[in-house]
Amino acid sequence: MAVAPATPPTVVASTHQRFNMECRKTARGAARACAPLQQQPDPAEKEIIANSELWTIHGKRYNMRDYVHMHPGGQHAILLGQGIDCTVLFETNHPFTERHRKMLAPYLHDELPEPTCVDESFNWKVTPFYDEVKLACIAHFSPRGDETSSEVQRNSKATWAAWLEHGIGLLLLALAFYAWCCDAFLSMLYFPALYFWVGSDLMHNGSHFAMSRKAWINTACSYLGVFHVQHHCWAL
Repeated sequence: MAVAPATPPTVVASTHQRFNMECRKTARGAARACAPLQQQPDPAEKEIIANSELWTIHGKRYNMRDYVHMHPGGQHAILLGQGIDCTVLFETNHPFTERHRKMLAPYLHDELPEPTCVDESFNWKVTPFYDEVKLACIAHFSPRGDETSSEVQRNSKATWAAWLEHGIGLLLLALAFYAWCCDAFLSMLYFPALYFWVGSDLMHNGSHFAMSRKAWINTACSYLGVFHVQHHCWAL
């Protein structure tokens, strides 16, 4: 009887290696097939944010937290409207431009504002008196009639004459304060009067963002009169 030739050891080892590799591939494939699918975030799902962190404008809520540091009017101005229905602030603080409406779209969070947060005391769909007043203000700060919105905004801030007046007032106030520190008797009369005339006026105008288009200048002016009253009382 013929005897089959023995399989060389190297061939047997190679066959076992291929078999083991195929088994490992099969096992890995089965593991991937049985593994639970990773939950992918729904792009339409909104982040849950407390109402106190949002801005409600015309019945819609906006998440402008990333925009605060870019606000042209300064962080203090925009933070006044956070957590409340700031439609009135939004409209009345931007009477000379429409850019503020365009920048809102990317920051829309939802259209489900807190019912207790919505201010329905004014109908913004029909505003004949407000429109008339706004046109009168634009006409006043646009003497040529062809100024851009940026020029109208600049004209609505303190003029050079006003800055000169305030500069002289600050100089007199500094002299009065020095006299008061030196125990000058009459300084008890003219120092408080000058402070009320100069410091309080700057505080009032600065807290209404009326001194300059630069936020830091308005902030500095608003703090000059804080010994009379806190500027936050005039910030709205």
